[in-house]
Formats: sequence, C-alpha cells, structure tokens
Amino acid sequence: MKPILATLLILAGLLVSSAVLAEDHWSPCKEFVDKNEYDAAIRACTGEIKESKGKEDNRILVAALFNRGIAYQATGDLDLAILDYGKAIALDSKNDKAFYRRGFVYQLKKEFTLAIIDYNNAIKLNPDAGSYYYYRGLAYQAIGNINQAITDYTKAVELNAGDDKAYYSRATAQQAKGNIELAISDYTKAIKLAPKNSEAYLGRGFAYQTKGNLAKAISDYTKAVELNPRDYKAFYNRGAAYQAGGNLDKAVSDYTKAVELNPRDHKAYYNRGAAYQAKGNLDRALSDYNVTAQLDPQSEFSYYGMADVYSLKDNKEEACKWFTKSVELGLKKGNVDWGSIEKDPALENIHQMPCYKRVMPQK
Repeated sequence: MKPILATLLILAGLLVSSAVLAEDHWSPCKEFVDKNEYDAAIRACTGEIKESKGKEDNRILVAALFNRGIAYQATGDLDLAILDYGKAIALDSKNDKAFYRRGFVYQLKKEFTLAIIDYNNAIKLNPDAGSYYYYRGLAYQAIGNINQAITDYTKAVELNAGDDKAYYSRATAQQAKGNIELAISDYTKAIKLAPKNSEAYLGRGFAYQTKGNLAKAISDYTKAVELNPRDYKAFYNRGAAYQAGGNLDKAVSDYTKAVELNPRDHKAYYNRGAAYQAKGNLDRALSDYNVTAQLDPQSEFSYYGMADVYSLKDNKEEACKWFTKSVELGLKKGNVDWGSIEKDPALENIHQMPCYKRVMPQK
C-alpha cells in the first residue's frame, strides 16, 4: 500500500500494423493496389472477378480475390477482406499467402485463435517464410502463450537474421518471463538493426531499470525521448527512474511532460504526487493524488497518498477517511502490504486513531 514507482511498458510488438504487405499475386487490378489506390482497386478487382468466373483457368480469379482482399483490408473492411481471402483459399488450397493474409486480418480483429490456425496452414505450405512465424508469435504472445511465442520469434530470426521486429518482440516475451538478460540482448540486437526504433530503447531501458541499473535505464529513456518526443511513456519511465534514484526535481519535470502529452495518465499524476510529497510540497502532492482519484476512482494508491498527506498535515479526520477507503479497495483487490503500511512514517499521526487500529491486523 506504500507509494509505488510504477513503470509503464507498452509492448508495441503486440500491436499488429494494418499496413499492406507486398505480394506477388498478379492480376490487372494489382496495379491499383501497388499504387495504394484502394477504392479503384476494389472496382477493378470486382470487374475482373465477374469476368473470370466460370473460366477453366482460375488464376486471374484467385489473384483478383486476393488483391481485393488486400484493398478491403487497407480500407478497414476487414470482414470483406476475410471473405475474399477465404474464397481465394477455396479455389486454391495451396495458397499460403492467402492463409497468411487472412490470419493477419483475424489478428487485427483480435481473433487470435483463428489467426493461429491460418498461420499454421501458411507455415505447412511454406515453412521457410519467416514472417509467418513472426506473426504467429505475436498471436501466441497476445493469448499469453509466451513460450510458443519465443519459439516462433526464434524461428523467424533463424530464417531472417535481419528481422529487427522479431528480435524486439522476442525481447518483450523474454521480459514478460523475467529473463531480463536475454531481453536486454534481444533489445540490443533490435536496436543495432533498427537504431531509430524508440520502442526498443524504451523496452531496454525498462529492463535495465528492473535490474536496478538506473543510469543505463535513464540513458535509454533519453534516447527514446530524442527519437519520439511525443511518447509520454518515455517521459513517464524516465521520471520513475529519476525518482527511484532520488532525483525528485527531474522526476517531477518528466511526469509533468508525461501528463502534458497524455492528460489521462493517472499513474504519472500519482507518481508526481509521490515525488512532491517526498520534496515536502504537500499541497501539490494532494492536488495530484486528487487528480489520480478522479481519473481512476478505483485506485487505492491515490487515496493512500491522500491519507499520507492529511496525516502529515495533522488532519486526522481526513487522513482516517482516505486511509480507510484505500485499505477497503486494496482488500478487494488482494493488494494490501501491511508491513509497508506499518512502517510508513507519514501515518504516525493516526496510529492511535480508531480507524487505524480497526483496520490494521491485530498482533
């Protein structure tokens, strides 16, 4: 229940891009797909599909369905894309790219089990396509099968040693398993291959921070900020690293930037409140804890922070009110650290209050 320097790591590798992937299925309408003229592609492909139906040679029909699927995918009509890829597969069951494409769209729809089934079929037909393993790895990681995800990412980099995305995603998976050194190694490989990938620096910084190496963490977060100065996560994480190292002024500065970029970031408000509290600026701390509670009314930490501040101000009634609310919420979540509460010097002013004695476990 003590103030927590929570760090926020977004696993960007799990966010599958909807960008169109280059393919080799030729039909006249593919020219429009290649030029990103998707509405024109849909019209042209539809015409080709009508003209090709019933012909003995169905290759143009399959290609037109496939390319219209790409165009529908690019315009956000994912269900129509799935339908066209399915028709292409029905006509050509050995079309690994259609399975792959349909799996990709299922993944965009967060239908990960269906995506994995299609990736499995694509891999059976073409086991040397590294991208198929990579995207299947993302799907496995999304459903929590981290071990299988790592296996797929490993196969992806075996087939394509220059795949920075596979190294990055494997790093996030290793980090999720607590394999911090392996994660750092993979982040470093991803950075070497794609030195402008701010997310890789962000992830490696978090890994370094987990190890307690705050200097390297701050260095990586700083690089992430340089590469993407609009990324609130980089400022937030660097603020947490500064705060952990006792540099409260820089922590406050970074949290302030984080909330400027993302005014809904309740964790940044909370951590900034904790930094202000540590600096002795109780009014600003209380203000930030109040904002945290407004943004996340179920945050037991915001109310605990408010209890701390009111106790330090010797306002026992308000301290008791928020302390009780904090513990009640914490108990519902199974998240109460009695030892930290007992050792919290900020609460000494309410140790003899009925609210404190009633809540704390009896020895």
